[in-house]
Amino acid sequence: MRPERRMVFLAAACSALIPAILVSFASGSAARVLVGGDQQKVSLGTGYDDVSRRMLDVCVEGKVAKVGGGTGWLKSDSTKELETMRRDIDGYASAGVDVGIFGAGGAIEYIARTSRESLRQGVLLEFQAQVGSFVLRPNVVLNPTGRSVAAMSDLYGRRLRCGTEFVWQVDVGYRLRIALTATFQSRSSYEKFRREASVSALFGMFHHSWESVSVIQTFGQDVVLEASALQEGGKQERLERILEGKTLCTGADIEACSEMVRQLLEYASSPDGFRAEMIHADVYDPADPHGPAVLRYVTSTYEDAGIEAMRAVGGPPSPIIALGDARRRMEGVLAALASDQQRATALSEMASLGQGRRAALRDLAKELSALLVTTRAALAECESPDLWGVCVERATDIERRFHAIDRLALDA
Repeated sequence: MRPERRMVFLAAACSALIPAILVSFASGSAARVLVGGDQQKVSLGTGYDDVSRRMLDVCVEGKVAKVGGGTGWLKSDSTKELETMRRDIDGYASAGVDVGIFGAGGAIEYIARTSRESLRQGVLLEFQAQVGSFVLRPNVVLNPTGRSVAAMSDLYGRRLRCGTEFVWQVDVGYRLRIALTATFQSRSSYEKFRREASVSALFGMFHHSWESVSVIQTFGQDVVLEASALQEGGKQERLERILEGKTLCTGADIEACSEMVRQLLEYASSPDGFRAEMIHADVYDPADPHGPAVLRYVTSTYEDAGIEAMRAVGGPPSPIIALGDARRRMEGVLAALASDQQRATALSEMASLGQGRRAALRDLAKELSALLVTTRAALAECESPDLWGVCVERATDIERRFHAIDRLALDA
């Protein structure tokens, strides 16, 4: 029997980057959408737990086939709020989606820093090239690890090793996102931008429009622009060198950002840039650090794949539930920290705010950055249900420290 397919999106993306995510799935299945940079290298047959949202041991094996490939596209859009992404996905999926879907990789921080907020607006370009889909053919079987786990009488132990499902398909490719984000000093400057310039002025920066540059220059120190990029798959050394340049500027020194945008667009479009990093292979190797990234993966339950020996893995015990909840809480704080740190850093560039407030903003940015590091480390540590007690305590402490930070300097 062909597995009932359950779609799970794994990509550093949200509606700040994708206007709409179309989710298709077989009748009766539940769509589950996960976004994050931590699991971009996923092996076919890898076990997956649907409650703790963790990749586990590789428990299934079978013949692999490549399907499709060679597609690519370019699109642009204005950025959107994180909440809009939730509503967009809920429109297609039966399962609710929260900020916890983003995972703990750099993707969540990039998305949070570039998404639209009350005093922040932006635009982005997204380039994607899909290598193809690699799928396990029907009649998959348990590998030696899976057979040893299936022989265990401890149902909880089975779940910890092989989970409730396994990865049946991976869609791999390369993706590059370039964002230009404008942060405004006050509500009045933001409303003035919307009336007199609007987001089209930011789009004009991508087209090297001197008219757009001139419009943004009129806002002087009241606006800070940030050029940024996120690449999935391939080597990234050249992109990292480009981003070592000046990525922040005010309207008064906008030429610096114009140059950064030019370099990023050249990297995206030139034959020796982003396209040179792509390796269109007929075999997907998750161990290759410079190969394509997983843009999406599809899971199947063991039962639907006809593997009756793994049908009973036990319900989600309290440690797995507690671990999943603790990770979602920390992921929510991570997104908020990244967003606040971006605004603090941007505002500290505005000479019109005065030395006192700019110094306070720099101190705030450092405090937020320190808690970001702590939160990343906690998420990296909290992978095993054996640590659920410690992780719940870490999540509570991180939330307490986040709410204790005085963010008054961020107010307009």
